[in-house]
Amino acid sequence: MRLQIDFSRSKPDSPAPTPDASVEPAAGQEAPGIPHREFLEKALGSAGDWTRFADPKALGVLVLLGLGVKDLIDHSGRFVHPREPATATCDPIDVAGHTCAGLGATLMFFAACVLAGAVVIFVTHALFSRTSLSDLLGRDEEDQAPKSRFFFGEISRYGSQEKYAAAVLERKEHELLRDIAGQVYEISRVCQGKHMATKRAYAALIAFLVAWAIARVLLGVM
Repeated sequence: MRLQIDFSRSKPDSPAPTPDASVEPAAGQEAPGIPHREFLEKALGSAGDWTRFADPKALGVLVLLGLGVKDLIDHSGRFVHPREPATATCDPIDVAGHTCAGLGATLMFFAACVLAGAVVIFVTHALFSRTSLSDLLGRDEEDQAPKSRFFFGEISRYGSQEKYAAAVLERKEHELLRDIAGQVYEISRVCQGKHMATKRAYAALIAFLVAWAIARVLLGVM
């Protein structure tokens, strides 16, 4: 007697096909989405991260600025009053008592000082951007009651934990979501201002470094 075994039945079943996420839902079916609360929480976290990215860049600008400013201060006397002979002249502009290099060094020194001040202003704006509460998170001039239950500046105006808790619990879910949405907008607006101020600070820093380098070169050839 021969024992016959059907190996076809011992084969594992083929795995079920994985649904393709790129396939559009059939007619009448709603596409999968993200809840409003989850979306706002993610957007709020992302906005906070973007805002924090601007601060190290602004501080890096200050480090580079400090190197050039120190040199300008150390040689400020030579930049303002170059040591030139009384017989020195600058023929292109018909000036006696100064060489063209000396005049250029002095001019670039003052230009670098102005640009250094601009860098400080832009960095200050980037590091200490203030959020406005005029719209969703703010208060009207005629209404002094706090309106936001999410922004820390408005939360502190409730006066006590009990008042703040009561203000939160008396609101409906969609009203609290609106508070979060307002905070996302305000932080994103502040983030945009920070990054724009940082870009301007970098541009002013590059111009400062160019003016500083030219001033040092002209001072060296005198």
